[in-house]
Amino acid sequence: MKKFASACVLAIFTTFGASPVLADYPYHWFFRGLDYIKDNYILFADIDDGADALLHYDWMLVEVGAVVNYAKFDVAGSGVIENYGHVAGDFNIYNNITVVVKNFGQFSGEFILGENSHLVQIVTDYSDMHALNISNIRGSGSLFTILADGVSGVDFMDLVALAKDADRLILRDSLILFNLNYTTTVPIEISGNVVLLIENVSGLKSRAILPGVTGDGKLFVVTNAGTMFYAETEYIDGNVVLLVSRDTNYENIFGDTLGRFINNIRASGASPKLMAAMDAAQTIEELNAIMRNSIMFNPTNLMRPVKMMTMFEGIHFRPGVTGWSGAGGGNVVFGDDMLLYMAEFGAEYNASDFSFGASLHAGAFSESGLEDFAGKIYGGKLHAAMDRNIFYGSMYIGATYAMTDSGPIYNGAGGSVYNPDGVAYHGAANVGIRAFESGTLRKGMFFANPIARLRMFSAKVLNKSESEFAFGGGAIMGYGIAVSGVTTTYSAYGLVEQSARQFGVRTDIESLRDGVNIGLEVGVIDSDIGQFYKIGANITAGF
Repeated sequence: MKKFASACVLAIFTTFGASPVLADYPYHWFFRGLDYIKDNYILFADIDDGADALLHYDWMLVEVGAVVNYAKFDVAGSGVIENYGHVAGDFNIYNNITVVVKNFGQFSGEFILGENSHLVQIVTDYSDMHALNISNIRGSGSLFTILADGVSGVDFMDLVALAKDADRLILRDSLILFNLNYTTTVPIEISGNVVLLIENVSGLKSRAILPGVTGDGKLFVVTNAGTMFYAETEYIDGNVVLLVSRDTNYENIFGDTLGRFINNIRASGASPKLMAAMDAAQTIEELNAIMRNSIMFNPTNLMRPVKMMTMFEGIHFRPGVTGWSGAGGGNVVFGDDMLLYMAEFGAEYNASDFSFGASLHAGAFSESGLEDFAGKIYGGKLHAAMDRNIFYGSMYIGATYAMTDSGPIYNGAGGSVYNPDGVAYHGAANVGIRAFESGTLRKGMFFANPIARLRMFSAKVLNKSESEFAFGGGAIMGYGIAVSGVTTTYSAYGLVEQSARQFGVRTDIESLRDGVNIGLEVGVIDSDIGQFYKIGANITAGF
């Protein structure tokens, strides 16, 4: 099997075993023209004769619009019949005679084939695709052939319909429209170069498209499978089998710069999981989605662990111990092949109904999804909170810098970049309403409060940037009780944003006498980029 490239798709041909195709009828007479057969031809205009006609001419031509009526035509010699009019009467082809017919008009009689006779109807386009009436009375060894010669844009099933009474259909030097749903029992022969234009190829397919094919020509296939696929044919046990395969030469899909970069990545063996996922994509939409989710082609994804960390921020920040205090804590965020751990230290000032503070954080992350990468993060935040009877709220703004350890990152014409740095800016604001409170802290108090949240995240790596603004709403509910100066609060919260849903539980233990507050929290986020979990702890102690 050989492969030939065309401008739009890989065109593959199948070469068939040698078979007599043209040598057994005087096809060449027709192309030598009138100069060759001027001494042995007959030209018909209008004629109405009830007698029989004996034909022994190399060429019988019926003029355009002529009506020719005989009781019967006895064809005693091999030749060409070219009809542009209306011919009435049966054609009785003698034994061992070969007749070539081009029919631009109409034959209303039958063609009766003698022993070892051969009738060939040549068609070049729809203008001469008019069926002949073939008699059921046929001599032994007789043969009726349809020859599609140089046709372009003719549907294969129209040729099959024309050849319903034929012994074979020869396709010669033609471009033919084909559909994978087509079937035929007419034997097919290939002569010269034949192209099948198949327009309903999608995805990966392997199927026999032409059974019982012979000939000495070459069959090419051009499909609409798109730039992600290529078609090829194989000749197996007399059947032409169409194979559609995924093209993994990405220069064919994306062009020179990006395609060559991807091909070089494959050759180097880097990012095997990403390459496997890209090769498995069946549509350009799937392929683009995979690339958008990768760090190689969308380096802002290097900041994905930081983004998940910030989505957990700021739900429970409320005034605590009065006066100045130091705060510290740590969080672990994990899920979908990602792990981030972080420590945070800072100071804050708490009045009776207002607080503000600042903190620094540092940590590390790693991810082993489509690609393996890791990094270290450093950053800081400013935060504030207020509590005014019915209303309470909190907000923070922060920035995080990341130093990454990654594989090659596509940087356009600049080639590959390794280990790029990134920066993220993030913030959130929460507002809650004390809608329901029952009981007192001394005896136990239940509460349920609706909350609203506005969140912002913006990241930049190399020349790529990503920004997100999300608004959400939810509720916090729980139970608190004070015993011997220590208040313990158990709460659960839920928050729904446009692209994420967040749930969690928290325990806060506060001793006003000692000026200490300890909090423990477990949460989960189900987002468009995966499901992630958080385990966190913090402590605040007054100075």
